[in-house]
Amino acid sequence: MEIKQLQRLKMFLEVRRKELQSSIEDQLQNARQAEPESDVMDRASSTYEKASVLQRSTEEQRLLGLVEAALGRVRDGSYGQSLSCHEEISGKRLAAVPWTRYCIKCQEKSEQ
Repeated sequence: MEIKQLQRLKMFLEVRRKELQSSIEDQLQNARQAEPESDVMDRASSTYEKASVLQRSTEEQRLLGLVEAALGRVRDGSYGQSLSCHEEISGKRLAAVPWTRYCIKCQEKSEQ
């Protein structure tokens, strides 16, 4: 992988990590600060909204873990190699999903 492409992807991953961290913190803080509702319908709506926020937060935490793992691979020099077959992941795939751990072939095998 070219150094410029690696630097670009690393910068993107770092920015994405900060965005995810900020979003997760904001969502959790909003969920904590929500005031209890007195009306049954308002409580139901509030409970649904909290569940939705927590689900988004969980998904963002999962993605954050993938982003941090990708940054770890950048640091240790293994970024861009499929964790399964150790072949180089295509530049197009990395541009589309910079936190990917597998080349297309290995990803397809894991999904079967």
